[in-house]
Amino acid sequence: MTQEQQQEIRRLRATGEGYKRIGAILNLSVNTVKSFCRRDSAVNPPQSREKGNQAACLRCGRPLVLIPGRRKRLFCSDACRMAYWRTQAYPKENARRCAGCGRPLMGNDPQRKYCGHACYIAHRFGKGDRHAG
Repeated sequence: MTQEQQQEIRRLRATGEGYKRIGAILNLSVNTVKSFCRRDSAVNPPQSREKGNQAACLRCGRPLVLIPGRRKRLFCSDACRMAYWRTQAYPKENARRCAGCGRPLMGNDPQRKYCGHACYIAHRFGKGDRHAG
């Protein structure tokens, strides 16, 4: 890639053109344009990435430190992530119920059939006390 092409990519990206369009205009591969744009600090200035570095955990509200170039974090820990998703129910039209006791199932696991291990044992084997404890 020549210096002129690099300058033209910077100019076109500044005007809002996409990778495919820039590649077609300059007769370059889309992947070449995309790689250059991701590496080039003029196309992606560091201050624009750092601007949104402050976020909060969806469950507990603790501040999160976001690392540039990595996926945005939503939770401060695995414990918060799992606890949050356990409390999220499916939409009412898709409400699922426990096969043992009939309570609504919380969470996003489509394979889950029971609300807990004790309920599974009581329903499957007729032993134990459901929801004890």
